Formats: sequence, C-alpha cells, structure tokens
Amino acid sequence: MGRSSPTYRDLLRRLEHDWDDFERALRRQDTGPYSRLWGNATRYADAAGYQNPQEPMDAVFLSMLLAHQRALEDLYDELDVADQAAWSPPTDRE
Repeated sequence: MGRSSPTYRDLLRRLEHDWDDFERALRRQDTGPYSRLWGNATRYADAAGYQNPQEPMDAVFLSMLLAHQRALEDLYDELDVADQAAWSPPTDRE
C-alpha cells in the first residue's frame, strides 16, 4: 500500500515547528498569546482540513482570525448585557 498524503493536522504541526525561531525570539509576555494563536489554528483544524487549502498558512490565519472574531463578538454581547443591566428608566420626578 502506498503512503497517504499528510493530514492538515500534520501540516499544521510542521508549520508551527517552522516558526520555532520566531517564538524563541519573542519576549516572555508574548509567548502565551503566541501559543494561544496556534491553539486557535488547531481548534479549527477540522474545518481547514475539509477545505484542503493549497496554501495551509491561509487556513491557519483564517482560523486565528475566526477565533478573534468570536472573542470580540462575545465581548460585545457581554457589554450589551452589562449596559442593559446598568440602565435604569428615567423617573417622573423632576
């Protein structure tokens, strides 16, 4: 039997490894966020693998952006709830 082509997850691990020098050059406070970015790419690996992109790094970036968009929308939702809870109707006492 012949070998199958590498999975998207295999490509993702290789890409992350290719950026090891970049990670080593980061300041300590940036290594956590950097790792979480790659975690976001892994989070959407099923969708990216289904897409089977010609350039896997495009799927990595899109996955990272999607995670950021979701986080941003969650924050907006929390702000809306907080604004509604903090708002009180005007009183007729003037």
